[in-house]
Amino acid sequence: MKHALVLTLAAIALLIGCAAPREVEVTDTNPLISMDFKDNNTWIVVCRGFPLNDTNKTVKIESAKKAAVLNAYHFIMETFNDNVVPDRDGKVEKLDVVGDYAVVKYVVRKKGLRSMLKNK
Repeated sequence: MKHALVLTLAAIALLIGCAAPREVEVTDTNPLISMDFKDNNTWIVVCRGFPLNDTNKTVKIESAKKAAVLNAYHFIMETFNDNVVPDRDGKVEKLDVVGDYAVVKYVVRKKGLRSMLKNK
């Protein structure tokens, strides 16, 4: 009898928990804003970086900046072969904090860069 009561209460709690309305804020969390060649030797990627949660304002800003640069590195490494090294062949040209995220413009310059694409 006790087991039936416990199982019934657990089932009711589960149903209430699953049926509770959720407030979900839908935002654009895609880190990639744009990426394209300027010429055969120059490629530009613009990315967002989102901050760590539950931190003070300074940590949020700095973590968002770091995340934006790391996102740029990710897209560079996904786009080009191993001959392109993000920190050696590229640099941050612009880094802004916009609202609750950071935006980086990262430029890669290397002779023959267009020929170093992974998926030609």
